[in-house]
Amino acid sequence: MKLGECLLNIRGKRPEDSVAPPETGKRYGIDHMCFQVTGIEKMLEEFAAKGGEIPELLFELPNGNRGAYIAGPEG
Repeated sequence: MKLGECLLNIRGKRPEDSVAPPETGKRYGIDHMCFQVTGIEKMLEEFAAKGGEIPELLFELPNGNRGAYIAGPEG
């Protein structure tokens, strides 16, 4: 995924990787990630206009930070 001038590459589990199944029932791999942005309202508008999905709209956390969950074309 290209993010401005950065490239984010997350690889899947390789056959030689040994990961014990979690006892908590949580999923293997990345559940979500966060990015700090300037002008989150405008960013969300532009994302939606380009067909991006926003399953959880803008919300405020107890520490005053705001966030939203977005999903790319692959889910």
